[in-house]
Amino acid sequence: MKNIAADVEIETGNATIAMKVDFTEEKEIENLVNKAVDKFGKISAVVNNVDWGANTPLFGSDSEKRINGYKLNTLSDYNSTKYCMPYLKKEQNASVVFSGSAVGKHHRQNLLNTVLQKPDF
Repeated sequence: MKNIAADVEIETGNATIAMKVDFTEEKEIENLVNKAVDKFGKISAVVNNVDWGANTPLFGSDSEKRINGYKLNTLSDYNSTKYCMPYLKKEQNASVVFSGSAVGKHHRQNLLNTVLQKPDF
């Protein structure tokens, strides 16, 4: 991971952060945001891009898989945005984007509606 971050820095000239983060753990998200602010001084955009499921039929799954899927797909977006919001409020053109990985890989007509507007912080 750190090698990839270094390659990106060399190729683009932009600074990066390489961190392993479990987005089901709120404290790890908070730590990531703090490290980003420490390194870059601000946060002007958040892209929440998750989509994970147990990929099993309802009767082949269990409560723990459902809870973990919920924590990742819903609470991680909420917590990422929550911890970034104090910094986003300081930016004139801040952005928050929510997306699911499956939509990016397997486009389906009319599955994703896009609304563009200035956020009302």
